[in-house]
Amino acid sequence: MTKKILKVMFMLTLLIALVAGCGNQDSKKASSDETNMKTLVCLADTTPHAEILEYAEKDLEKLGIKLNIVSKVWDSTWNEQVENGTVDFHYDAYVPYLDEWNKSNNGHLVGAGGIHLEPLVMCSEKYDSIEDLPQNAVIAIKEDVTNQYRCLKLLEQAGLIELSDEITMSNADVSMIAKYNKPLEIVAMNADVILNTRVDFDAYITNTNRLLEASLDPADYLAREESQDSIFANVICVKEGNENSEAIKKLVSVLQSDDVRNFIHDKYNGAVIPAF
Repeated sequence: MTKKILKVMFMLTLLIALVAGCGNQDSKKASSDETNMKTLVCLADTTPHAEILEYAEKDLEKLGIKLNIVSKVWDSTWNEQVENGTVDFHYDAYVPYLDEWNKSNNGHLVGAGGIHLEPLVMCSEKYDSIEDLPQNAVIAIKEDVTNQYRCLKLLEQAGLIELSDEITMSNADVSMIAKYNKPLEIVAMNADVILNTRVDFDAYITNTNRLLEASLDPADYLAREESQDSIFANVICVKEGNENSEAIKKLVSVLQSDDVRNFIHDKYNGAVIPAF
C-alpha cells in the first residue's frame, strides 16, 4: 500500500512539474512575442483616421506592430511632432498641405501612403439648394492655402464664382476670384471653428468626416466636390526617410488592404472614400 501511495505521489509530482514547465514555456513565448513587438507612436483624428487604425490593429499585431495613438484631437503641433521625432507618424493630412508646411518651416515631411479621401461639401443650416442662397450670402471656407484652393474650386463647380487661370494650390485666396456670378461674401477661417459657428453663415464648406464627427448628415449638402484626385488623399505622414522603415511599410500594407477598403465602404457609406 505504501509503495502504491509513493508511486501515485511520484506521478502527481511529475505531472505538476510538466504542467508548470509548459506554463513557463507559454509565459516565455508570450513575453518574447511582446518583446518583439514594434510600437508606433502616432496622432490621428477620431473620424475616420483613428477608427481605421483601430480596425486594422488586429492585423498589424500579427505582423508585430502595435499602435499607441497618443492624441485624437488635431492641433497645430502635429507636423512639428513628426518632424522632431516625438511621434512616428500622424494620419490627418494630404501631400500638398505637407509640401506647403515644409516650405514654410524648412520641414522634411512626406506621405508614406494614401489611405482615404474626405470630399469637401458645401452645407447650409438655412437653405436647401444653391439657388436659394440670397444675394450677398456669407459663405465660410477653410483658411489654409491648400484647402482654400479646394473650397474655391467647389464654389466654382457650384456655379457661384469663376476663378483666375493663375490660381494654384500655393497662391489660392479670394483675390483669385475673377468673377462672382452672384454677389457673395466669402470668409476664410479656421476649419475647426467653421462647424461650431455654422449657424452664423448662409453656407459653409467642410469635409465630410467633420460632419460625421459632429453627428451631422454628410449627405445633406448643397454641393459636393466632384474631384476625387488622389493628391488629396489623407496619408501616413512621416519624416523623410522613415517611409522606408519596415514598420511603416507594414502599416501601410495593412491600411491599403482589401479588408480595410471594405471596412471604409461599409462604415462610411461614401462619406469617406478609399484612396487605393
